[in-house]
Amino acid sequence: MSRVLLIFFLFLVSSVAAFAGTDEISLEEVVRISLESNPRLASFYELFLSSQERWRFSGSQPNPEVILAAPYEVYPEDSNIFSQPLELFGRPRWRKSVAFSAKNASEARYMTALLDLLSDVSLAYVDALKARHLRIIEEENMKLAADILKVATKRYEVGDIPQYQLLEAQVEYSRAQTLFEEATLKEQNALVYLGRLAGKPLNPLSSLNELPLAIPDRYPDIATLKNRAVAERPEVAMARWEQEEMAAQSSLIQSELQPDVILSTYRKKLDSESMQGYRVSLRFPLFDWGSVRGEFKAQEKKKEAARKTLEDMKLQVAWETEQAFNEVTNARKRLAILNDTVLTSQERITSMVQRGYEAGLNNYLEVLEARRSLREIKKNYNETLADCQKASIRLERASCTSLFSRKEHSHEKK
Repeated sequence: MSRVLLIFFLFLVSSVAAFAGTDEISLEEVVRISLESNPRLASFYELFLSSQERWRFSGSQPNPEVILAAPYEVYPEDSNIFSQPLELFGRPRWRKSVAFSAKNASEARYMTALLDLLSDVSLAYVDALKARHLRIIEEENMKLAADILKVATKRYEVGDIPQYQLLEAQVEYSRAQTLFEEATLKEQNALVYLGRLAGKPLNPLSSLNELPLAIPDRYPDIATLKNRAVAERPEVAMARWEQEEMAAQSSLIQSELQPDVILSTYRKKLDSESMQGYRVSLRFPLFDWGSVRGEFKAQEKKKEAARKTLEDMKLQVAWETEQAFNEVTNARKRLAILNDTVLTSQERITSMVQRGYEAGLNNYLEVLEARRSLREIKKNYNETLADCQKASIRLERASCTSLFSRKEHSHEKK
């Protein structure tokens, strides 16, 4: 787990730009600010610090006691006594073991929240980037529809086309405006959610760096990824430490039946002439009415439940890894179908039909169909590319494996 986290943190420190002082936001910046400002992550860290403090002093002996008495007439031998109980038969050790396991489980829980945040920020960034591209596509479509409406209006005025084609151009322009507004709203909401994860609102006019993650050409085989997930996922470590905590708690309950040693000193009166003495005592639990036995049996059930939870967690992380691997495989196949060649070919077809329409060789319906086909191919390509990146991010999170080549990307605004 530490190796994976080191890779993540090396990735995080690569950005030094101020978050709020720029209109261009990189994934590295959002992640860095998220680690500093996300309140959920901070809460898990405070809980980890709390468990760390509890563990630090969990093996301490019981606190000493002093009894001061002021009898009216008779002064018993132990009227003023100082005593120090000593647990010599395993209880401090088992309390330390319980607290140590709880501390490690809390640390694993914090690491889980950390990796979840890194994954969620990356996924949200890709979603925001996809929304930005789709908004640009709809903006281009709206501008093209406006140009077509302008040409259709002129041709109608000179009598080259019938009125229904002009009306169709007006309807298509209205539809393009609606789609652009919807895409703009989705982009704004994607930025809002990204700011929610970061713990700070983003500038709604901010632009995003181009594709932040380079999709790897090859992935490790599924067996390697699943084995690594079971070995390094913090969720598995957390379940394992919770099982250790339940086992130590059982031993701690049993140790309640062990005797204690008590060191004490007394003084009959609080003056220099009074009798005083020292004493070593053994305190034996006489017998158990059933409370300790019942608590032990209940704790054994908890220990068995923790063991089953660990087994289930191993199955869960293996399933998540295989599911993410299948999603990556499927997304890569779809991306191979919707390649740059298909997109370029459709752009050429649309351009040719558009020029033919302006020259009077094609009708409006042919332009409309070509333009719709181009828009759908662009949208499908960008959505598939985003799906492939998101599936790879989920695979990286599921397998606790660094798959991406993270490099500084151009800050050129698109």
